[in-house]
Amino acid sequence: MAHKCFISFKTTDFTYKRHILENLKVDLVDKSLHEAINSDDEDYIMRKIREDYLRDSTVTIHLIGSQS
Repeated sequence: MAHKCFISFKTTDFTYKRHILENLKVDLVDKSLHEAINSDDEDYIMRKIREDYLRDSTVTIHLIGSQS
């Protein structure tokens, strides 16, 4: 059974996210944001991420790179 996985990453690190999804032999459902949330309100952005993406994910991966 696939894990619902939220992948947190900077857009500059998208190639690393794509590598995870395409090359690693991991059974997962991508619950990551596919486009930016249109707001400057950090509280609103975090609430939307929690409600729409993290709430039903079972795994969270945070990619850490030189830009994050």
